[in-house]
Amino acid sequence: MFRQDRTNPSTAVSNWRGRHDTPKAWPSTAVSTWLNGGLFGVVGDAWVALNTNLLTSDTTTVTMTSAAATEPWSNFKDLMLISYGRDKYTGTIGNLLCKVNIGTVGNYRTAAFLGDGASATSNRYTDSGIRIAIVPRDSADAGEYGTGITIFSDINDTAKYTTGLTIAGCDQDGAGQVGQLTSVWESTAVVTTMSIIASSEASDVADESRFDLFGLRAG
Repeated sequence: MFRQDRTNPSTAVSNWRGRHDTPKAWPSTAVSTWLNGGLFGVVGDAWVALNTNLLTSDTTTVTMTSAAATEPWSNFKDLMLISYGRDKYTGTIGNLLCKVNIGTVGNYRTAAFLGDGASATSNRYTDSGIRIAIVPRDSADAGEYGTGITIFSDINDTAKYTTGLTIAGCDQDGAGQVGQLTSVWESTAVVTTMSIIASSEASDVADESRFDLFGLRAG
């Protein structure tokens, strides 16, 4: 059957409805929606960069505060910290800890599931902070660093303790460790500061370690 509308573009042009059909013909509309919400199931600026700290020397304490953030932490339900670091203490493997609101009373307790490629263990700890990364220590190869991603939940809820859920690990030429760790800070205070330290506490967080904090809005 002969189709005039396929040979005569005026048919389609005459049926064009500007505002209705423009998004269909302009791919950036769909791409923008996908990148700014659809891809991760959130809308707009639900994931906001707040603080960042790249060390240029060995440092005893790395501090992040709501007051120095691009947006106050009070605007968010949860926070996410991405850690990349190393501990200067003698040995091969350790942890980085996050003390919350230094000076505020509250114990830290952690349950951890850890593996090294050959065996797995489950442990409980009383700590000096929320565990945020598994990292090499000073006896490991110089170029090795460890990582961790931590979600701090309900940071502004004064009826609940703050909890931290961390996925972390480091490799050491085929050795190393990976783990999932859940920590609780036994305080209902609003979170306004974070102080990152090496688990040995007498040691430093190594040069070129990096910490990036993001706010997660309720959605």
